[in-house]
Amino acid sequence: MMKRKVDEEFLDLLTKVQQIESVQKDKEFYDLISLAADKIQKGANSDIEIMRLGSFINKYLVSNPSQELVDLQLFMQKRANRYKGWLNVTGWFS
Repeated sequence: MMKRKVDEEFLDLLTKVQQIESVQKDKEFYDLISLAADKIQKGANSDIEIMRLGSFINKYLVSNPSQELVDLQLFMQKRANRYKGWLNVTGWFS
């Protein structure tokens, strides 16, 4: 149940970013966000999508700051840190 809530929150944030005018004008970035949203809707692991999108969001945020992007970046950073933590713990026990 928790995973579904995280996915819904991530999708909501991605949708808000897609609605930003500057994002809509940047086809490459818009397509990247759309692809991530499509993958999540089809059941892909949101933590992996977050890791994949992280650097792109950070770079885009520098040149096109908006509250929606800040919210997405903060959510992604929190989830990425949690995911990296689990990878470290499982790697340590291997």
